Amino acid sequence: MCLFGIVDAVADFFKSVVACACCLIIGGPALIIAGSMLLNQQDLRKAFRDAVNEFDPTPMNDWTGTINNVPITVRRESLNVQGVDGATSVFAEAVVSVSQRSSSRLQVSVNVRTVTPFIRMAPFRSIEKTSYTCSSRDCKSRLNCQCNELLNSFMNQCVASGGKFVR
Repeated sequence: MCLFGIVDAVADFFKSVVACACCLIIGGPALIIAGSMLLNQQDLRKAFRDAVNEFDPTPMNDWTGTINNVPITVRRESLNVQGVDGATSVFAEAVVSVSQRSSSRLQVSVNVRTVTPFIRMAPFRSIEKTSYTCSSRDCKSRLNCQCNELLNSFMNQCVASGGKFVR
């Protein structure tokens, strides 16, 4: 009887060792991969934050050139980047006139100093608003009339795009 007890104990021990080894063989690599991904993700976030903080947009202030033969304007816009204070986007823009019979694609030719010149086709959608109407129902009080604000906005857009506003 004693021999069978020892054999059973040794068998149980080997079963436990095999079960533990199976868990380590199957679960170990999964835990290692998951852990390395979490650690690597932190490194990528830090690298991104460092890159944004080290970015120096000063050379872009010297950008000169044209977009479709129209002089560019360099603009700066603040960005909301989590974990980074004072992130700024710097870009060049130009107001380009198009013909009345433009297709659904617009050819854009960019020639800016320090950037290799390139030509791209861009989707083009034109919205033309030629008139604006409002009625007295749009105004609850004469002092604070949304109709007047919208009319002034329409007038400013009309004049800014080269149109002639007539009351």
